[in-house]
Parts: sequence; structure tokens; C-alpha cells
Amino acid sequence: MFCVMGLLVAYISWGYFQERLMTVEYPNVVIRGSKDRFKNSEFLVFLNRAAGLVIATIALRMQDPPLACSPPYKFLFCSISNVLSAWFQYEALKFITFPMQVLAKSCKVLFTMLMGVAINQKKFTLMEYINALF
Repeated sequence: MFCVMGLLVAYISWGYFQERLMTVEYPNVVIRGSKDRFKNSEFLVFLNRAAGLVIATIALRMQDPPLACSPPYKFLFCSISNVLSAWFQYEALKFITFPMQVLAKSCKVLFTMLMGVAINQKKFTLMEYINALF
């Protein structure tokens, strides 16, 4: 229960701060007396990934070396899609609210299922489609 509550608190606070950062007007340092919204979502993604790199490096150095390693290029497509999705997520907050964004992201299950049908000829039961919709 502690982990569930910790995850919920982290997710809600992340959403609050993410929406606040992208929707509140801040003083413009170039033009004195004017205010502007934060526009550089790619800078936020860069800072996020740089912090993740530092934390992961510290965690790896604190543990014993792994017995087997995958070559880094095997993670390339996952990494690129992760970075792009974070960038698009920040860009979307310029136009919609965080709750609307979460609702839109929840629809991706249905599209993933449809791609599985189209590409891999997977078959899903009616109950699985109903679960994906609701």
C-alpha cells in the first residue's frame, strides 16, 4: 500500500508541476516588464534525461557489475521513442490541460491492440476490446 500511495503522490505532483510550468506566465528576462510562458520543452526533456543519466550512473556504481550486458544500440529505438514522447507531451501541454492529456494517453491501449491485429494478426476477445475502451 505504501508503494501505491507513493506512486500516486509522485504522479499527481508530477502532473501538477508539469502543467504549472507550461501554463503559468513568468517574467521575461529579455523584455523587462513583460511576461511569457515557458516555451522550451526540449530543454525540459534534456534536463530530465540528464538527471536520469546522473542518477542511473550513481546507482550502477553503487552495485556490483552486471554479469551480462546488452549492447547499447539494442536500446536505441526504445530510447528515441521515450525522448520523443516526453517532448511531445510537454508540447501538448501548450494546448490542452494535463488531465485531458492523461485521458488521451489512456486511449493508446486500443491503438496498440489494433496495430497488433494489423501487423501480427493477433486476435483479441470481445472482453479485451471492452476493457481497452473502458
